[in-house]
Amino acid sequence: MLSARGDAQRLGTLLISSTRYGTMLLVSMALPLVVAGKLILRIWVGAQYAEHSLLFLQVLVLANIVRLSALPYATLLLGTGQQSKVILSPLAEGVTNLLGGVLGAWWLGAIGVALGTLIGSFVSIGFHVLYNMPRTPGIAIRRPVLIKEGMLRPLLCAVPCGLAYVIHIITPAMSAGVVSLFSVGAAVGTLILFWNYGLVSSERQRLGAVLRLS
Repeated sequence: MLSARGDAQRLGTLLISSTRYGTMLLVSMALPLVVAGKLILRIWVGAQYAEHSLLFLQVLVLANIVRLSALPYATLLLGTGQQSKVILSPLAEGVTNLLGGVLGAWWLGAIGVALGTLIGSFVSIGFHVLYNMPRTPGIAIRRPVLIKEGMLRPLLCAVPCGLAYVIHIITPAMSAGVVSLFSVGAAVGTLILFWNYGLVSSERQRLGAVLRLS
């Protein structure tokens, strides 16, 4: 509807908010896999496999967060009929994945293939921001605002969990009780940030009204 009206400004605003929502969902789904990946893998595939595959899981999850953060933009391109203007970015990502995977496997072994995927995801986002977005005038995109509000703002909400994970890595001798305490505190801190920083005031009011009605 907005595209039919030629309302590029509102499409740009929609892109920022939908990117923020999408990134918040991606971060929410990815945090358990990154922070508690070993436990999840142990339950799923066994302790021996978990010991050797955790890093692969974490790198690939991060790669998908980066890549899928551009999904709202891709959806708007389809909705406005501008998808033909962004052919180079998937080609660049595919070539980077292939070359990065082959060279990474040669230099680093299997983890190099996963790192090639991560590099390819950054290439894809870089192409979107630097090359595609200026060429899609049907959507009025303020790129600095999109990066700051749509992508970085939700990522900052995950800082407590990230810090707790780093502390756990550098101090492996911590008892299970202390680790659990850190984990609960980090999860609560992340939820508080999602509510107070990830959402804007009008969204908190609407969501609060919905929760009260339910």
